[in-house]
Amino acid sequence: MNVKPFHESIIDAINACSSVSDLGTLADLIITTKIPKDHDVIISAFKEKMKDLDRLTDFGVEESVLEQKKEQEK
Repeated sequence: MNVKPFHESIIDAINACSSVSDLGTLADLIITTKIPKDHDVIISAFKEKMKDLDRLTDFGVEESVLEQKKEQEK
C-alpha cells in the first residue's frame, strides 16, 4: 500500500471523481480536514474537475482552502 499525506492523496481522489456527487463528497472532506500544504494545487485540481463535470460552484472548497492557506502563512 502506498501511503501519502492528505494533501497529495486528495489530488488523486479529485482526479478519480466521475460525478458531481463524488466531487461533493470530496468537498465535504476537504472543507473539514486540516490541510498542511499544497493549497493552490488542491484548488487548481478541484477547479479542473469542476470544469470536466460541468459544475459551476465549488461547494465552498476554494474559500475554505484559501482560509487555511492564510492561517498556515501566519
